[in-house]
Amino acid sequence: MGAFTTINAGTDWQAASVMKEIQLGIIERRQAVGYFSFWAPSTIYPKYTLRLHPTTYILYYCTEAHTSGSTWDATKWADWSEMEGRDLQGLDYVLFYSGGVEWAGWSRVQKWLEEVCIDFIDHSVDLTTVGEPPRYTLASWRSAAGINPSGFRRSTTDPVSGALYGRMQEGDVIGSWIFDEIQAGLSVLKKTRVGLSSQTTTLDSGAQLSAASLVFNTCANAKNSYDSQWPPAWNNTTFPYYRASYNTTYIPASSFWNFGGYRNRSKPKINTSLGLKLTPFKHQADCWLLAGWDAFGIDVFLDIDGISNGNGLLWNLEHFANSNDTSHVTAYVGDTTLDPNPDSCPVVAQGATHGMFANYAWWVIEWDFTNSN
Repeated sequence: MGAFTTINAGTDWQAASVMKEIQLGIIERRQAVGYFSFWAPSTIYPKYTLRLHPTTYILYYCTEAHTSGSTWDATKWADWSEMEGRDLQGLDYVLFYSGGVEWAGWSRVQKWLEEVCIDFIDHSVDLTTVGEPPRYTLASWRSAAGINPSGFRRSTTDPVSGALYGRMQEGDVIGSWIFDEIQAGLSVLKKTRVGLSSQTTTLDSGAQLSAASLVFNTCANAKNSYDSQWPPAWNNTTFPYYRASYNTTYIPASSFWNFGGYRNRSKPKINTSLGLKLTPFKHQADCWLLAGWDAFGIDVFLDIDGISNGNGLLWNLEHFANSNDTSHVTAYVGDTTLDPNPDSCPVVAQGATHGMFANYAWWVIEWDFTNSN
């Protein structure tokens, strides 16, 4: 990953290297949130459309409107470097073209940034303090990028005079401030998320343990029966969650004792290639689990294994280093046969089930985009 080229003044923004960086920045981030790349056969390209050469990645512009085939037609494209230094203020060029939609000028890029930012995670938030990786709002994205709360800077004069905000409008001048903020807006779009319920995430494997003494007329008999059963063998299951819980019941009126212990282990899995329409590019991945209690018969939250950050909060199960891998499978969560039931005789009268489960995983993907400040 490299930094965006600094835009100083004048026509610096017209440099092919700068235009290519912005174009790639948009294409890569579109792929990260599940859209196709811009370019495909049978696309109609208006004049002045910008496109990267499919093998050299040199930036070209369309010299003649045409419908593309499956191969590059060199007669319809010219090197963008020819445009460097020209006055493009009044040129009605198409910055990008996708699916029949012309991205005419920088206003369309600004609009796209304001729309797509909510698909990316606000990476300034400490995930150990929340129950879900938060996405940007328009306001929080602007704040992270250093953009005014009222929107992008605008000006009708160069150098800038006065305070105008919003997307570019007819009559505005093109200046370095526009590209500073587009680069900043792209740079804070770093991470996306995938939840366990999504089709991209599945359980690699799961297993469970369960033991109970059932009904006994003395505490000692119930405890001995339970101890003789624990630990049982892992039984394969498709239940996609972690659980560690126990229940000890004593009902004096009926001389009823019962000890119970329960565990589930699982391996969350993600297929990252679904979020990319071309060859996956490098990324880091983290699997976060959500700690809870109000399901599977659990009455009182208790982190028996001491692995979470607390009820209703995320904890990091595993980190995967930068790679091009198209899928990730974690180690087992809950892979222990440690007895979850700490009780012994004598037992006070109680029947609540204590424990914790995690049946929801969030995968957070940090993309190694080509350019980011």
